[in-house]
Amino acid sequence: MNCELEKYEVTIYSRWGQKVFESSLPRNSWDGTFKGRQVKQGVYYYVIKWQETKDSQVETLKGNT
Repeated sequence: MNCELEKYEVTIYSRWGQKVFESSLPRNSWDGTFKGRQVKQGVYYYVIKWQETKDSQVETLKGNT
């Protein structure tokens, strides 16, 4: 299923709250780097927000991995 979104935003933070990745393009995925260097293994917190249509409400998904 191919679905275009009105709005999309993903943000990934380190366990200390430092933003390590942000994108507003659904096709962009995080490659595990920050400032050109591979990050250490650990827990990272993500926030994904999207809006399907101009008239729909913004949905939010939060978690860690």
